[in-house]
Amino acid sequence: MELTAIEQDRQHVTTATGERKYRIRTAVTSKGELPYPQIFLFEVNDPIDVSLDTFIRIATISDLEEYKPSRSDALHLGSMYYLDAEFTVDFDNLNAAVQAKSQIYSRIDGLTKDWYTYSTKFYGVDDPSSHPTVAPEFEQQLVDDYTAARTTRQTAETDLATAETAVTTAKDASDTQQSIVDIYEKETDFCVKWTEFWGTPPTTQDPAYPANQVLLNDFCAAASSGYASARALKQVKDADYNAAVQAKITADATLAKAQTDEAAALAAVLAVCPTFDPTSV
Repeated sequence: MELTAIEQDRQHVTTATGERKYRIRTAVTSKGELPYPQIFLFEVNDPIDVSLDTFIRIATISDLEEYKPSRSDALHLGSMYYLDAEFTVDFDNLNAAVQAKSQIYSRIDGLTKDWYTYSTKFYGVDDPSSHPTVAPEFEQQLVDDYTAARTTRQTAETDLATAETAVTTAKDASDTQQSIVDIYEKETDFCVKWTEFWGTPPTTQDPAYPANQVLLNDFCAAASSGYASARALKQVKDADYNAAVQAKITADATLAKAQTDEAAALAAVLAVCPTFDPTSV
């Protein structure tokens, strides 16, 4: 893109009538992408005296196409408006002049951008085209594919939620079973320490042992058996938890793929039907 070059000089001047003015002169020194450097619209007040011409505005796209970039050509065609590459404007107030300086640049910038867009993206004649550009049945197939992909993604979201619940449930069950194992472990530790101090409890009443020793024998036997069973069941609960975690990992991956597939399916529809609304199906 070729850039439009602007030259601007500003000064404090005294007019022929003795008035003090703040003067801004702006000129286009290189047209860039514009059709010509004459971008300032003037009105002719006296065909003989150019000094009486009135500056109207910085041109618009329509001005560039409607008015001539030459005063003489405009007058020859009977028009009282023409475009020039330079204009000068005076201000009584300094603040107004300062604001005008920036506005001039801003409006020229806007014109050059608008013209570039107009000339590169709008203006012209296209080759003959045929419509519809996509067979209706093909477009419908793409919509059907998107709908199916969306359903798959929704199902994957539900499956992931179920898997997350299963992980929580399995973890709670494993933790609960660990608590039971901990209780039996404390009981068996007690029995080991008791036996180390008193020896093996008798199976019948022995005057050498306290009266509750026979009952302790049954307690320790039950503790040992319960500890073994609790540990075995803990292994089962741990296996259930590990399986639930793996199922969640799989559900996560399935959802990620479903989301990717859905996005690709939607993109395929939008490529042939940019106005398609996903919520319409």
